[in-house]
Amino acid sequence: MLGKTKREHLVEAIRFFSSKGWTPATSSNFSFRETANNIVISRSGVDKSKFAVNDLIQIDNNGAVIKPQHEKSSAETLIHTCVYNTFPQVNCVLHTHSVNATAMSRLYKSRERIHFSNYEVLKAFDGIKTHETEISLPIFPNTQDMGEFCVWLNDYFKKEDYIHGLLIEGHGLYTWSSTIEGAKRQVEAFEFLLECEILESAMLERGK
Repeated sequence: MLGKTKREHLVEAIRFFSSKGWTPATSSNFSFRETANNIVISRSGVDKSKFAVNDLIQIDNNGAVIKPQHEKSSAETLIHTCVYNTFPQVNCVLHTHSVNATAMSRLYKSRERIHFSNYEVLKAFDGIKTHETEISLPIFPNTQDMGEFCVWLNDYFKKEDYIHGLLIEGHGLYTWSSTIEGAKRQVEAFEFLLECEILESAMLERGK
């Protein structure tokens, strides 16, 4: 029996995220780099609990739909292409809308970062081999203008070292990796870290 295709692996990850409550309504978008010239991305407006392989569409590196031509990708497609065009090693970009990610993005101000250090689960992130380190998750303001957002993102990428993901205020989490499996692992790791930070803050507040 042949193994699963990349499209099937992505659909499996999308349904997993839906089962965790991280893709409410028809929110969230997901993609992987299929070839040097095209990207496979989730079709807009689909209930992720029912997402299927035929809900994936093909776009070029500028976000234009290749096929099926009558379909529409997410309004945030340009964020995916911006990440791919900046980081050649990235082959999968995943975007979720969990409660924890959205709440934390509102607790912190835009343009700030959430810092995670000395968590064992940090080893789930690409390139990290020890818990004795720190990663940061920058928070960007929300906007309906994806061209504007990509300007912010490109400016950030030029000034900073490689990051593993970002939050959009009042919106949700983006993360990426060289593989679908790696990006899925990082979504889970970020969700764990965000929940730990929320619980720790709540316990500290009660202890005052």
